[in-house]
Amino acid sequence: MVIQVVQNQSEIESVIARAEDVLQAAYAGLDMMRSEKGSQKNLGLRNVLTFARSVTFVLQNLSSKSEDFDNFYTPHQEKMKADPVFSFFPDARNNLEKQGKLQIEVKAEITLSSADMQAINVGKPPGAKSFFIGDELGGSGWLVDLPNGEELKYYTVVHTSVASVETHFNGVLIEKFLPDDGRSAVELSEHILEQLSIIVDDARLVYLDQPPAERYNGKPLPSYLRIVK
Repeated sequence: MVIQVVQNQSEIESVIARAEDVLQAAYAGLDMMRSEKGSQKNLGLRNVLTFARSVTFVLQNLSSKSEDFDNFYTPHQEKMKADPVFSFFPDARNNLEKQGKLQIEVKAEITLSSADMQAINVGKPPGAKSFFIGDELGGSGWLVDLPNGEELKYYTVVHTSVASVETHFNGVLIEKFLPDDGRSAVELSEHILEQLSIIVDDARLVYLDQPPAERYNGKPLPSYLRIVK
């Protein structure tokens, strides 16, 4: 289906470009969630929750630019309503904005040998007193005593052969929308961003008669970038 649009074409192009920018910001958050640093994981999840919801908000601006908007958007809207992940993420975002914190838990599988510990000790910072794996943010590293008596977390990279650390949502919301769903926060984020990228790609096709965005490592590239082989 291609909707022939004559009026407001430049405005429509601008709306879709903004939606692509917001989607890219959400994917940047997903990249941060894959970081080995706990602080990056936490901030990345916050960005995914915030920007993922904004993609559809931006696209809904097309409703005032095209009389055929409902023909384009309603099928996607129905699909989102039927997907419990799309119901979960807006409520998780609202909960984050109201409570100021994320309800998450960390699951870690650790296989630590004496040789692994020796390798970890190579990067041991001055003043370090103990090593932790999978804290409340999903990060690992050293607890360091500062000269003023304060304790600091020094995050470092732990190879997956040593420890597999996953962050999961918990609490009332996960039981309400996604009971018995064992997917990690990263996997749920991957799911919702993939579905949002499909909607943005469809908007490009329907309104601009352009092909889907090219992908690199599973992530859609901005429309102005092309892969050169």
